[in-house]
Amino acid sequence: MRSPRNTVLRTLSALAPLALLSTANAQTLYTAGLDSFFSKADPNAGVFQPLGACGGSVQSMIESYQDLYLGDVGGRVYKHFGHPSGPFPGNTTYLFDSPNDATALADYGGALLVGGSDSTVHMINKISGVVEETFNTLSPVGAMVRVGDTLFVGSGTTQVVKINLRTGAQNIFGVCGGEIRSMAEDGTHLFLGTSFSGATQGVVYTMLMSSGIVDGAFMVANDANGMARLGNDLFVGGSDRSILRVDSSTGAVVDTLTSNGFDVSALAMSPVVEEPGVPYCFGLGCPCGNDDPLSGCANSTQVGASMRGTGSSSFLADDLVVTVDQLPPNKFAVNYMGILTNDIPFGDGKLCTGGGYPIFRFPIQNSGSSGTIALGPGIVAHSQANFGALGQISPSSTWLFQIWYRNPTGPCTSGFNTSNGYTVTFTP
Repeated sequence: MRSPRNTVLRTLSALAPLALLSTANAQTLYTAGLDSFFSKADPNAGVFQPLGACGGSVQSMIESYQDLYLGDVGGRVYKHFGHPSGPFPGNTTYLFDSPNDATALADYGGALLVGGSDSTVHMINKISGVVEETFNTLSPVGAMVRVGDTLFVGSGTTQVVKINLRTGAQNIFGVCGGEIRSMAEDGTHLFLGTSFSGATQGVVYTMLMSSGIVDGAFMVANDANGMARLGNDLFVGGSDRSILRVDSSTGAVVDTLTSNGFDVSALAMSPVVEEPGVPYCFGLGCPCGNDDPLSGCANSTQVGASMRGTGSSSFLADDLVVTVDQLPPNKFAVNYMGILTNDIPFGDGKLCTGGGYPIFRFPIQNSGSSGTIALGPGIVAHSQANFGALGQISPSSTWLFQIWYRNPTGPCTSGFNTSNGYTVTFTP
């Protein structure tokens, strides 16, 4: 059962100036504890660097495009701005109160999924703090993992619940042998960190994502409060400050790290390679209810057009490629860029880029049978040859990209739609 809820947007208030996160492609391990502090480390070196503190005891955390989102025991959600080209880099701000106690977090594009011990999962707009949807689960939420539009919810009653985030349909997916406190996945298996109240040891169960069958288990020497995955290894954190690096197949201990905090209540791992830019202005609050939190507003294909970047943000290399997929097939589209950020209704979608400033349009393209369009490499060179002084990309400049496309049979009947936006700060 789903029911929409509203919450009040609070004023963002910086808590503390913090050091910038590394922009390197090496993965980063993040840890947080009930003492409210959170830190980062190279998972191979294991030396933790303090990043800051929240207003309360942290019990959930997720990384998204180099930014961290943290939930405390009072249900307050905070954001640490880690991306160097984002606003307030290196600072931590209060975002909003969740209606539940934020026992678990999962990223969902333009929204956060916030689970609670009251058996609810709220889909909350990252920008406005508005609760877009509420999923009433079957059990108190202890941990969550999202894969596409599927959310796996682990509970203190040993159950794993599977929720379709588009339809709200849910079912008991599987059962393990302990209270689920942490989760990770590798595309084929869910890893469930379990323990019982007062226990000093835990058990990690492996569950097939195709069937919900538990096909393995191994013990760990802490209570498995947090979990993150790096390749074939799992990092398992406990209330004794230990972070065990174990082989995900056998449970063999590869290394033991020690948190610089009071305990470990949450772990997160950055992705292998960061994108050259940051997607924004997702399909939430769309013109006729045609929402898609992972992309732009939904079109006639029932999903929204998704804009992402590959290559690099290097001005000299000029190898950035901006790709849009999930377009209606064989429709004309125009990529454009600007410097002003918007988030307002526009046709069946949103105007995310431009408004009050010249829009610089690239040549018209057709989405073809695959519903995909790519722009680049050579975006910098094209801007310098075709756009004049105001539209020429230069080192250290930030540009916002979006695509407009025809969609005569779209859900809101305007005849056109847009992708989400994508912002890139070009490095020298």
